[in-house]
Amino acid sequence: TGTWGISSNKIYRVGTASTDTQLSIDVGAPWGTYSAIVKHTAEFPGLAFDITDANNFYVVLAASAADATNPLSLQIFKRVAGSYTLIGQSANNIFASGADLSITIARNAGTRVIAVKLSGSTVVSATDASLAVSQKVGMRLQTALGTNTSRWSNISVY
Repeated sequence: TGTWGISSNKIYRVGTASTDTQLSIDVGAPWGTYSAIVKHTAEFPGLAFDITDANNFYVVLAASAADATNPLSLQIFKRVAGSYTLIGQSANNIFASGADLSITIARNAGTRVIAVKLSGSTVVSATDASLAVSQKVGMRLQTALGTNTSRWSNISVY
């Protein structure tokens, strides 16, 4: 949803909106690993996967330093019929605000185990079969903050 662009080999959301925005890409084949460098901001940037539509997908979010409960953590959410449910989260304060985060999602389509790595180390995992496995991955941003400084680069899906 919304308009996205590429500048200096990095994906970004153009303009602002009052709701979450998402970019999805159909990779055209089954996948097991999805990785990217995500520029952390207060906008809860994330990597979405197993996307059915705008209301049904999984997402790994990088929480803001201002998150009172889980600051600077990686969180796995499922969004089913438009409602978000937290299914896993890392420890708090595992990265610096504003850092470029090397995030890798390893998803086993058979066992439905989702493991999230930060700079090569697993920091959170969950098992969930609520949503169908899909060939779509993407980026997600909470744009209500209006700054749009999150960036995604070095995207790899295999």
